[in-house]
Amino acid sequence: MNYLEKKAYIFGSIFALSNKLQTLGDKFDRGLTVKQWLLLISIFKCESDSPTISEVAALIGNSRQNITPVLLSLTSIILAISLFAHPLQNLRAIISL
Repeated sequence: MNYLEKKAYIFGSIFALSNKLQTLGDKFDRGLTVKQWLLLISIFKCESDSPTISEVAALIGNSRQNITPVLLSLTSIILAISLFAHPLQNLRAIISL
């Protein structure tokens, strides 16, 4: 195996390991994916009290366009949890919108 083939093998192995770790992490908690977890942690780690999507994306080394779908899915989960935690209060708030 020459130098270039070794580099390609290592590079491919890193991606394969990354995919396996993500698959295992997604199975760990069926309600939250690894990407959603990473996004939540990133939001909490931002220096700003109310970070923008672009700030969070920069913190994890990604683009705003790539994290937006994950953020939207996370938002729907948070809304559902909020509705179940205080159904009448939250339902009134949503209706008043």
